[in-house]
Amino acid sequence: MALIADDYIEIQMLGARYNHALDFHDHESWADTFVSDGSFISPQGRWDGREALLEFSRGSAAGHLAARHWTNNWVIDGDGDDASSSCNLNLLDA
Repeated sequence: MALIADDYIEIQMLGARYNHALDFHDHESWADTFVSDGSFISPQGRWDGREALLEFSRGSAAGHLAARHWTNNWVIDGDGDDASSSCNLNLLDA
């Protein structure tokens, strides 16, 4: 089954919740954007599972107190229960 318009909106909203949670240092809400055994992988390392995700979020907040994430050029593909997305990210850090 192909993705419907609501799927695209929900995926973009998940990305928005992810960024807002990071920007406003809401560590629990940021970790909630992942499945319970989810992973965050970046050039700085890998964090697996909720406790590691919370550790990453708390640590990143200390270095970016006024940071704001800005995403655009979303590409979302999928069908049925599987989807993937990518976007450009600008990090504004005061």
